[in-house]
Amino acid sequence: MRLFVSGSQTVVSWGPWGEHVLSWCSTRGKRKEFLLLRYEDMLTLLKKQLAQIASFLNLNDTEESLDRAVELSSAERMKNLENEQSREWAETKGTRQDKKFVRNARAGEWQSVLSQSSILAIETAWGPIMQNLGYELIVETAKRQAADKSEGFGL
Repeated sequence: MRLFVSGSQTVVSWGPWGEHVLSWCSTRGKRKEFLLLRYEDMLTLLKKQLAQIASFLNLNDTEESLDRAVELSSAERMKNLENEQSREWAETKGTRQDKKFVRNARAGEWQSVLSQSSILAIETAWGPIMQNLGYELIVETAKRQAADKSEGFGL
């Protein structure tokens, strides 16, 4: 985790996550040429998000085309494609095939998979960026819940 947070272990070829995200967040401003999408929103509102993408790209988004896009981007289909083709993809060729990119396609799963120390390291390094993107920090939530309990609010 230390290497990941410090940037010694990069996210593909874009550098550390925080630098990658800040690079486009800081340059986008309020420009209409930039569309920010969150994974969590795409999971819960996929068709709406796809319609927004189509509109942003000035594409004709029919009900049928949106339904087809939803079908083609399902987690199950993506898992199958990864299993069948990842050995040939430039970014995954020669990498560990037992470490899948497409896992369960659930938001927030990292919170139950990573250790508390890893979560703390990530939130310490990138907490303000995460909050700016609308994510609630686990460590802050846990502190708030503990404080509420100690003050009698958790009854």
